[in-house]
Amino acid sequence: MDIEREPRLTVENTIGGIQAVSLSIREQVPGAVIPLAFITERAQWKALDLGWMNILCEFCNAKHWLAECTSGSTIARSIFEQCCKKAAVQLPSILPLPEPLQSSMKNQDSTSQTFRSKIQEYNSALSFTSVKYQADTCTANWDPGVQCFQIHGELYHLQGPLEPALHNAPQFAQLFLYDLQYAANIRFTSHPNLEPQLLEQLTLMLHKCNLFIPIYQTAKERLQAANINTGDGVTHIVLNPQLQLIVESGADKRRCNLPTSNEVAMIIGDEYAESGFHDIILASRGNNNESRFFTINGNHASYMPLHYVLFFP
Repeated sequence: MDIEREPRLTVENTIGGIQAVSLSIREQVPGAVIPLAFITERAQWKALDLGWMNILCEFCNAKHWLAECTSGSTIARSIFEQCCKKAAVQLPSILPLPEPLQSSMKNQDSTSQTFRSKIQEYNSALSFTSVKYQADTCTANWDPGVQCFQIHGELYHLQGPLEPALHNAPQFAQLFLYDLQYAANIRFTSHPNLEPQLLEQLTLMLHKCNLFIPIYQTAKERLQAANINTGDGVTHIVLNPQLQLIVESGADKRRCNLPTSNEVAMIIGDEYAESGFHDIILASRGNNNESRFFTINGNHASYMPLHYVLFFP
């Protein structure tokens, strides 16, 4: 903070303000780590009110703020170009959510309101992948306003083996390979604050409409068959960005085989080469029966749908 440009602030007041802010953070965020040299300026931030985002584009019904309208707009007619370029771009309509997710998102009964207040926990209970991050608690959520999720470093989505380690309960994607009732009971045990009946209904909904569950079930069957045939137990499956399952056990035999023809019509690059930067590795079990997790690259087409299952059911 520049004290010369702010003559009303003295060194004593500035230090006292920092100490008061740090004390407030520690009181409201238990376990918050405040470095000794940390200086926050949040006390000087001012709220910015942009008004309601409730003006619809007449062509595509996208919501806008009033300040986003073009210069040709009038009081009676607001025109926008950032969404569809005045109908020049035709986007497919958003499909309605499957039930009971649709009604839970729109209804105003107590069950629906409770669901929306705990939607993050419901999503966590039903997701295929886990999240790895380092939380930053220096300034997170110690003052009024919109609560924010603040991290230090990168956010990772992790994919584990398709079978749990010995004596461990199944979790994440593993639960979609079990009976619906058993999986719902395991999820409720891990998340006792959720409504068990709604959790079971959402599990059934995902089994009916989610495209990844059959892929994971097929992957497990192919892994079991491959491990029986090879006997080495190290076979894994690559789920590439095109959502194709490629069984791999050791080196890729298609790269090592001798040519079977004297003519070459086409050379295809690394389409089926070793697992690449955008692949997801699926294994039946980790080494020594451990639950080893693989990091999913953020550029993979399945990165978001595998974790945010209630956004992409």
